[in-house]
Amino acid sequence: VEYKIGNIYVRLKSQFDLRTMPLYTPFIVDRISGIPNITIEIRQISIFSIKNMYKKLDKELDNDCTYTWIMKDNGYYMIFSKRFQKLLEAEWKDIWLLYCNDKFSECVLYIPYTEKDSNIIYEMSVRPWLQRLFVAFSCKLDFVLLHGALIDVNGTGIAFLGNSGVGKSTMCNIMKSEKSTVIADDRFILDLSGNLFCAGTPWN
Repeated sequence: VEYKIGNIYVRLKSQFDLRTMPLYTPFIVDRISGIPNITIEIRQISIFSIKNMYKKLDKELDNDCTYTWIMKDNGYYMIFSKRFQKLLEAEWKDIWLLYCNDKFSECVLYIPYTEKDSNIIYEMSVRPWLQRLFVAFSCKLDFVLLHGALIDVNGTGIAFLGNSGVGKSTMCNIMKSEKSTVIADDRFILDLSGNLFCAGTPWN
């Protein structure tokens, strides 16, 4: 499945049918010509293989950590529990491992064969990690991912920024009319590469 979010192209490779993720559906595009900015592959392997990968990382875990980052082999590894348990208390079937290259443009999520629930995979990996990758990418490209609501009024973007619960989405809904459209109610992209350009995201 391939998406365009702002001016960033994303390719998601998975044996699971994640095309039905409702918040991402409006961003689906036909096949990307060229190399996408971000590629995420979901790869299922045996619990034994995950154990071996963890051992090769040679990382001693703290008693209280629910996840840990490791820099190795010109990239970054993250070990975490899908149930947000302390890693030392979690069962191996609940341990997932994520690898990103040093540019955060190519990622592989390793999960056990025992995981069959595509909703959990979406909520625990695709949805949060794609957003984190956009934040990492914003350091390299001329755009920022902002926490705010965005409305289009006759072709002019009006943004409301602020902490959660202060009324950003409420203001957008109050202003919504036949001549205006809500673009995003929680996260939007501000592109600084040329003329200022705003775009919605799936993270609402």
